[in-house]
Amino acid sequence: QPSEKITCVASLPKDEVVDSPFRVLGDGSILPKYLNRNLITVITSSELPTDNSDDESISYSSNSNLYLIDSVSGQILYHKIYTSTQGPSTCVMSENWVVFQHWNRKLLSNQITVLEMFEPSFNSSSSSSHLSSLSSSITPVVHERSFQLSFPSYVSGITQTKRGITTKHLLVGTARDQLISIDKRILDPLRPNKEDEPDPTKTNLMPYSSSIKLWPKSYLSYNKQITKLSNIKSSPANLESITLICSWGTDIFFTRFNPSASFDLLTHEFDYPALVITVFIVVSSTFIITLITNHKKLFDKWK
Repeated sequence: QPSEKITCVASLPKDEVVDSPFRVLGDGSILPKYLNRNLITVITSSELPTDNSDDESISYSSNSNLYLIDSVSGQILYHKIYTSTQGPSTCVMSENWVVFQHWNRKLLSNQITVLEMFEPSFNSSSSSSHLSSLSSSITPVVHERSFQLSFPSYVSGITQTKRGITTKHLLVGTARDQLISIDKRILDPLRPNKEDEPDPTKTNLMPYSSSIKLWPKSYLSYNKQITKLSNIKSSPANLESITLICSWGTDIFFTRFNPSASFDLLTHEFDYPALVITVFIVVSSTFIITLITNHKKLFDKWK
């Protein structure tokens, strides 16, 4: 609309690796992810008039509009209006999900809205990963949840790893110029409500809670401030468990982060001497047994 102003545009990372085109549910069933490399997210702001019943004056409320657009065909795949919002707004994309952040004036908190897209039904011949934007007629099914942080945040990013196996984390730059990480499993739009009846497809998900609790380990910048933090970039390392994070503004802060712990690394407390001794015993035993077996075979032939 002419009255809307674009505040944020996000696209999928160019070098992102998708580990699986499906999401496995608690009962073993699968949901096919809507994977469209041409998908972009556009956030706009607008002011809509609000009539006051007490007097004849007209006030304006600030709203945000979220659009999911196929950048090749120009088709709007999803649109929603968020009321009582205040900028600045940020948005990031990864695989089949979108994270949109803004300040909610009614709740007086930073609101993080997560949208995850799936195909309406599974059909290997018409999967979103096989069709082009010009020939595909698939409209994604969008699941959405909103979460609250007690402080505003202005910058966001998503962790990237070499093969995409490690759990994704949302990287957030706060108004206090600190860098925090939030597990994607916390920001899961499929999380069931506590009062809902048990659903076998959601047995592996934690119940939904609107507030996000942060732990000391969530602060990747520790007790340091990154002056005028304005950018966050994550890059994969040679090991799948490690992602390299660089954030900068006036200052530059660099760190390495293990989103799912060091599952492909041996700890410093590992007993290396015991490993060497065990390997030596196994190799020696194999060699001795081979000699004994060959000697026995030769002895049997001379009988």
